[in-house]
Amino acid sequence: KMTNTPFKDLNSLKYDIRTYLRRYNTDIYNVSDKISSFFEMSSLTYLAKYYEQMGYNTTVCNLINGNFRFKTSTQGNPKKFSYIEVKDSNGNNLCELRQNIRVKSCAGDEVYYTVDIAVMKNKEFQIEKRFYYFNGRKSYVYINNDDLISFVEVKNLNPYPMLIAQFIGIVYELKRNLLDYDIMRGTHLSASLFVSGTPPIITKLMVKSLTNRPKLHINLFFDLFMYPSKIWNK
Repeated sequence: KMTNTPFKDLNSLKYDIRTYLRRYNTDIYNVSDKISSFFEMSSLTYLAKYYEQMGYNTTVCNLINGNFRFKTSTQGNPKKFSYIEVKDSNGNNLCELRQNIRVKSCAGDEVYYTVDIAVMKNKEFQIEKRFYYFNGRKSYVYINNDDLISFVEVKNLNPYPMLIAQFIGIVYELKRNLLDYDIMRGTHLSASLFVSGTPPIITKLMVKSLTNRPKLHINLFFDLFMYPSKIWNK
């Protein structure tokens, strides 16, 4: 029977995540049975592997009781969750890989978006009290747009045209220069969409059309339940 949601054994995703974390003698802090949450967790480690293939070193930071606490929700202060730090061969900081980070729009004003995975500079978070956020009782935590290097959106489903259109809209709001010219070549992965499932023919036709637009510098990764290595294999 056909389904709109791709399937992968939960233990298989956990194995992918733990294979990365065991290198640092740590494990998963989170408790969840949601495939979508574990796909997002594994996507963070996939991105770390990309940087390692590019010749950089990664390390896990801010462990909770010795374990890696993934941030799989928009709620919560990022400082209370673990993240991955990327450094060059000389030990210089390149970026941080963090989950569910609120980012100020490049258009300015009071527009913010939460990205699934942020590739961000090693900068302090902006922490403010906003009357519209829990009536000012909780801190409103975000990063400035200039501190966002790139980002990844993660979706556990089979890709469809409107999903790609929505992603392009997010790129326009956060890193619209990627729609004009390629500034990421050689170091960072440009803004990317990680999708677990297989695209139907109508989505493939849309992607074919997009590839003929030389000024559209984004990455669309499909079939990641089956072939996650396509992210870091060159």
